[in-house]
Amino acid sequence: MVFQFAARQDELEHVSYVEFLLKTDAKDPRGQLVEGRQMLAALKDILELCFGSRLLGLLLTEEAGRLFDDWHFNRQLNTDQLGAESQLPAVGLEAAGLENWAHEVIDDFMRRPPPERSRFGLACEWYWTAIHSEEPVMRFLKLWFAVEVAAMPNTTNIRPVRERLAEICGDTPADWEVFVGQLYRKRSR
Repeated sequence: MVFQFAARQDELEHVSYVEFLLKTDAKDPRGQLVEGRQMLAALKDILELCFGSRLLGLLLTEEAGRLFDDWHFNRQLNTDQLGAESQLPAVGLEAAGLENWAHEVIDDFMRRPPPERSRFGLACEWYWTAIHSEEPVMRFLKLWFAVEVAAMPNTTNIRPVRERLAEICGDTPADWEVFVGQLYRKRSR
């Protein structure tokens, strides 16, 4: 997968949005949405973690469509999540700043080995669905799966989870032993 960034900036008085256009290989609209979510999960999470949750804000729509040779695009609206939040405190970025950031951060991400990118993408997909889940139990499970995918490749050893959390928080792995153990037992049940 190759990301191509070309910044474009229009001045709109009362509207702001971020739009991702992704060409997929899926044939049906549902498959296009699934592939789109999988392929864009890492990019959306990187943007959110770098710029805050208000850059992408509320998910307005997900759509599938057909791109023609002359570059016109027919859209099919395929979502059960439409919404607007007029009080959303949006984050503004200048086009040049976003383009510079993208080349620095995304290019570094794309240089990583494919298995690492795939694992990170899966963790990001779990994270993204978790933060948009309304059910607290599902939010917890999805966040835990994101942590497992990120910190426990090919193993059920929870030591890497303790080490990663300790590293992030400036603690020792022993500080996280009881907490992570309790979480893992709950998750396993």
